[in-house]
Amino acid sequence: MTRVVVYLCALFLMANAEEMADLNKWAKANMATIVLDQIQTLEPIKKELCGSKVIALGENSHFIKEFFILRHQLIRFMVESCGVDTFAYEFGFAEGEGINRWIHGEGAEGDIKTYLSHFYYPKELEATLLWLREYNKAHGNRVSFLGLDVPRNGGSYLPALDRVRNLMKPTDPEALPLLDEIRAVAKRIDFFSTAQAAFAYQSLNQEERARLSASLSQIKMRLENLAPLYPENAFLAAMHHIKGLLYLDYNIRAMAEMLEGKGVSGDMGARDIYMADTLMRHLKAFPDSRVVLVAHNAHLQKVPVAFEGFVSAYPMGERLAKMLGSDYRAFGITSAQGHTAALYPDQNATFGFRVDNHPLENPEEGSVEKLMMKNGEKNLFLSFGNVPPDGHFPDKIRLDSIYLHQDMRKAFDGLFLLERSSLSETVFR
Repeated sequence: MTRVVVYLCALFLMANAEEMADLNKWAKANMATIVLDQIQTLEPIKKELCGSKVIALGENSHFIKEFFILRHQLIRFMVESCGVDTFAYEFGFAEGEGINRWIHGEGAEGDIKTYLSHFYYPKELEATLLWLREYNKAHGNRVSFLGLDVPRNGGSYLPALDRVRNLMKPTDPEALPLLDEIRAVAKRIDFFSTAQAAFAYQSLNQEERARLSASLSQIKMRLENLAPLYPENAFLAAMHHIKGLLYLDYNIRAMAEMLEGKGVSGDMGARDIYMADTLMRHLKAFPDSRVVLVAHNAHLQKVPVAFEGFVSAYPMGERLAKMLGSDYRAFGITSAQGHTAALYPDQNATFGFRVDNHPLENPEEGSVEKLMMKNGEKNLFLSFGNVPPDGHFPDKIRLDSIYLHQDMRKAFDGLFLLERSSLSETVFR
């Protein structure tokens, strides 16, 4: 009996070794080397980057300098070689309207700093927007900027609320007192991130919380009741801003409950609904548009974001994949070594969370980073287009300073791996 067990174990180990050898062979055959700041090195993966209406580019953590450098290179290539005409970004929809006007030539060149002053936006993002402004100047304003997100990184009602007031004022002045009541409460939780707003939200009593939510719903219904009186564009714009406010309100409440230890599964996906809706609204208005979409990997992936079985959110990418099918492709971005940003809620920190400069150890076994690092050199791209159906394909990827366990073949269409990553200098100012 012992001999049989040993024999079966040996067969299993041999089969496992053969599958891993096949997987390594497949990885080597499907990887391309990328050289940062050398745009021509993207030519071998042009088909991947130009093959769909919406191409999403991620990041496993915010504030990483090299991720912005790579995406600048990718965005430039896709604008120049793939016909991309829209840069959609994890940025407030309301605030994004100003950036869109700026890249079309409004204001002075230095004004971009004012649009990026409310968060840790690396100077590399500023460089991308400056390039788009110059490109538009030379090519007839061909490219637009689209902010996808709820206002001010989920931290403030005011950017969208003020736009709603301006849009409703000419047609429905009777709605203004209620809007001003909402603003008075919203001003008490006017911050720069969901974490900050959630800490402040805890200071509101239950009556104030309920009144805020009910008043936003009342304004939405009021706008719908009077829709025939509005110019169509004003009505549609106001409706989308109000939707953003409702999703923001839900998201802040959900984050506050998470901080209090009362969070429930799936509750942190309200922003993702709005981001998906914003993009679909754009595609409905401009059906021939080609979009490069930039956000955190966790927003772009096509499977739920789950930690040890607890589903945090059903992300934007999952929704877009269902609505767009093969017209949506998601490429994650991760790194092998260097440093990453580890984020911790902290009421006393600048934006409601502390950012630690977390050193990265070599990738863990079973991670997609390990597979790529073992079979290539430096900065790499791996397409998941023809992943072998069998074998031990990696089932985890870095997310900030931890690993997220999931089916990588379903989550992304491919992955960029950078040899080293570091935090942007912006975080340390």
